[in-house]
Amino acid sequence: HSHLTTALGALRELAGSPASRDLALLLARGRIEREVGNTDSAVTALRELVRRDPGSATGLLELARTELASGDIAGVTPWYRGLARADSASLALYRFDLSLVMSDSALRAFDAARGADRVAVARHFWETRDPEAINSSAERLREHYRRLEYSHRNYPLIPAGRRYDSLRTFTPTGSRFDDRGRIYVRHGEPDARTTLAMAGI
Repeated sequence: HSHLTTALGALRELAGSPASRDLALLLARGRIEREVGNTDSAVTALRELVRRDPGSATGLLELARTELASGDIAGVTPWYRGLARADSASLALYRFDLSLVMSDSALRAFDAARGADRVAVARHFWETRDPEAINSSAERLREHYRRLEYSHRNYPLIPAGRRYDSLRTFTPTGSRFDDRGRIYVRHGEPDARTTLAMAGI
């Protein structure tokens, strides 16, 4: 991912310039920092974005994604704040993340709702997803993003050598991982793992 690192270097160099006020550049930096594994730097950039533009639903979601994937339960707050403010672009990102675990009927209810009602649909989903479990709805949301991140890292859909060709991994237009990742997101760790050993190889 050498050219992604190059892009990140360029964004960091702009940090002290007037261009650093560009919210799109802050968003890009936060996403790339996260992609290369610099969680703390990603959170710093995304928090600055949200500080400058508190109404940015995409910024709130990306901050939430980063915090939750790293195990920080604090990401629940910006996740719901962003959902309440979501425009069509950020809503597509939310919907993609939820489509991996929501039933068709839950997704229809989500799509039909607006604003506070949409937040209520999402809260209800996380509260009832596993009612017999002892973990809270906030912990279920955090676990969902941990699984998304794990699948992105371990079951990439794009061959490893081409994974960083663009920022397409941040769009809702397709899965960032293969069917193994989808299963992992929905069900978590398997009870057992197997490997295929072929004779003569």
